[in-house]
Amino acid sequence: MAVITIRPSVEKDAGALLQLARLTAEEGFGLASPQEFSTTADTIKKRIATAQSFSGESCMLTAEAGETIAGQLSFFRSPEEKYRHHGSFSMSLFPEWRGRGAGQQLMKSFLAWADTAEGLEKITLEVLAGNESARSLYRKFGFIEEGRLLRHVKFRGRYEDLLLMARLKERNGFSPPRV
Repeated sequence: MAVITIRPSVEKDAGALLQLARLTAEEGFGLASPQEFSTTADTIKKRIATAQSFSGESCMLTAEAGETIAGQLSFFRSPEEKYRHHGSFSMSLFPEWRGRGAGQQLMKSFLAWADTAEGLEKITLEVLAGNESARSLYRKFGFIEEGRLLRHVKFRGRYEDLLLMARLKERNGFSPPRV
C-alpha cells in the first residue's frame, strides 16, 4: 500500500485539484452539474490563499502519495458571530484512491487541526444518501445524521436525498480516540 501524506494545500496543487473538482461534478457529487461547472485553477488558487491566510478559520488539506495527489479536504467557517462556532467541510478523492486510506488520513489530519481552531465547537457536512462509503467513513469518525432533505438533488433524471451530518466537540476535542 502506498504511503499517503497529508499536508496543507499549496498553489501548485491547483491543476490537480481542478481536475478532481471537475471529476467530482461529472460523478454527481459536487454542487454543480458538469455543464454548469465553471471553477478555474485561479478560483482554486484563491481558495488556497484564503485558507492559508485565515489560520483557524479555514483549512485546505491535500492527500498525496509520492508526487500523485489522491484527494483534498476543504473547511470554511462563517464570519458571522452567530455562526462562528461551526463550519462545514467537503472532501473528494480520485476514484483510484477511494478505499485505500486517503479519506481516513484526511479526516484524522483535519480533526487534529480542528482541535486547535479557537472557538470551533461543531463541524458539519452534506453527503448524498446513496454514498454509503462516505457515510460509513464519517460515522467512523463520530459524525451523526442531523437531517435528511428528501429528493433534494436531481442528477441525470434521478432524485437523491441529501444528508446533513455533524460532530460536536467533546471534552477531549474532535480527534477520534479509536481510529
